[in-house]
Amino acid sequence: MNKRILFYTPIFPPEYSGATFQAIALAKQLQKSGHDITFLCLRQSDISHPLGTFDTVDHEGFKVIEVPIQNYKEPYTLKKHAELVLRLFHILFSQRKTFDIIHSHNFQFPYAALGVAGRILRKPSCCKVTMSADLDYEKIGRATGSLYSIMTRSFDRVIGLSSEITQTLRQKGFTDSTIVSIPNGVDTDRLHPVDHDTKHEIKHSLGQSDGPVVLFLGGITYRKGVDDLMTVWKTVADHNPEANLLLLGPRSLDEGASGDVYCYDEAMDFIRENDLEERVQFLGRINDVRPYLQSADLLVLPSKLEGMPNVVLEAMACGTPCVANRVSGISDIITLLPTSVVS
Repeated sequence: MNKRILFYTPIFPPEYSGATFQAIALAKQLQKSGHDITFLCLRQSDISHPLGTFDTVDHEGFKVIEVPIQNYKEPYTLKKHAELVLRLFHILFSQRKTFDIIHSHNFQFPYAALGVAGRILRKPSCCKVTMSADLDYEKIGRATGSLYSIMTRSFDRVIGLSSEITQTLRQKGFTDSTIVSIPNGVDTDRLHPVDHDTKHEIKHSLGQSDGPVVLFLGGITYRKGVDDLMTVWKTVADHNPEANLLLLGPRSLDEGASGDVYCYDEAMDFIRENDLEERVQFLGRINDVRPYLQSADLLVLPSKLEGMPNVVLEAMACGTPCVANRVSGISDIITLLPTSVVS
C-alpha cells in the first residue's frame, strides 16, 4: 500500500550534508515504488518569523517545506531548542492530513521530539541513527539528556546504519523489536568502474596529470580528519613526487561545511609552510563527483567520527581502493585481512 511519507532532515540543498544526499537517494527509490515523499527542513533566516511560517519549494520533483529559523547556523541555546520544537510541532499539526508516516533523518536533540509528535498525532514514526555519538545522552547535561532519552524512545522504529550503532542502541535499552539494521546504499547503475583508457581520459578532462591521484571527499573539517591528512600527506609527498591530493567538499561554513571555522585556513597555512601548493588542491563543492571517483587511484577518509560514509561505498562501487580510519560503519564495509594473509 502506497504511503505519504514526511522526510525530516534539518539540512537540505543547497546546504551540504552527506546524510541528506542519502535521504534524497532513498526518497527517489521510495518514489519509484509509488510512495509520495515530502521533505521538511530548516532554512537560515536573518529575521524572526511568526510561529507557523514556512515556504514550499520544489527540489528534483519533491515538495520541500522550509521552516525559516533565525541565525540557524549559530550554536543553539535551550531557548532556541524550545522555539525550534514549537515551530516543527506547529508545521506537523497544520500539515497532519498530508502525510501518513514521519521519517526523521536526524536523531540528535531536539529533533527526537518528532517521535513525540508522531505519538500525539497517532502517526507511525521512525528515525535514522547516523552516528553512535548521537546516543551519548549525558553529553548535553543530566536533565536535558534524560529528556532526550525519553524522546528517542517515542519512535516506533530506530534505524541503525552500522553494527556499532545497533550494538549501542541495545546498550541504551532499545529492544530488538524496535531496532532495524539498514546500511546505506549507492546507485550502482550510476556509480561503476571504468576501464583503464576511460579512466585516463577522465583524468585529462579534469585537468589532472598522469601521476597518482589521491582523493578526499567531504567537508573540510576536523571531524573528517583533514588536519591529520595534511600531516600524513607531507610524508607521502616527500616519497612520491608525482602524487597529487584532491580535496572535494565545502571549505567553510558559507560553502556548507558543518561546524568548523578554522580547519581550511589551518590546512592552507600548513600547505604554504611546507611548499605543497603544487601537490594539494582544494576544489570546494563539486555537484557531480562521479568522474573524480572513477578516475582517482585511491580514496582516503581519515575521519575521527563517522556513521556509514557514503563516499567509501561510492568509491568502492567505482572500483577505487579506499583507506580509512577504523571507526563505526567503516569497519562494516572495509574488512581487515589477517596479518598472515597480508604478509
